[in-house]
Amino acid sequence: MSWRDALAEIATAADEEFAEDVIHCPMIRLPNQRPIEDPKRPPYLIRAIFDKNKSGPQRVEAELTVHHKGRHGAVVPTLHPFLTIPAAYIQSPPVQGDEFLVVADSARYRALNVERSMQGMTRVMLEELGRVDPQ
Repeated sequence: MSWRDALAEIATAADEEFAEDVIHCPMIRLPNQRPIEDPKRPPYLIRAIFDKNKSGPQRVEAELTVHHKGRHGAVVPTLHPFLTIPAAYIQSPPVQGDEFLVVADSARYRALNVERSMQGMTRVMLEELGRVDPQ
């Protein structure tokens, strides 16, 4: 078995064990208006690993602007939930501002940051929309 075959087998097992049904709703933002669903990119169902992030802060790469000295990368902790989506499920690449509906709990989220740094995977940092119940 090759290294790539082993990784593919692990990815398949992770998808079967941890993935959830999520609806990707591509959005557009017109100037001075609320975001609306993109009529050219209809919503569609995907399978993604949803990390609600109840275990505490995660480290995330962020780009910071420091006055006149330019941009610098930094690692910052975040409590935001994440979606990890295999490329095979993506019909329309997610962008910042797109919305996701997690079918299991009917919670709606907005994409804050989209990273395509992993081979064959897209990772999306989310923010929950609507009222959040304190626990």
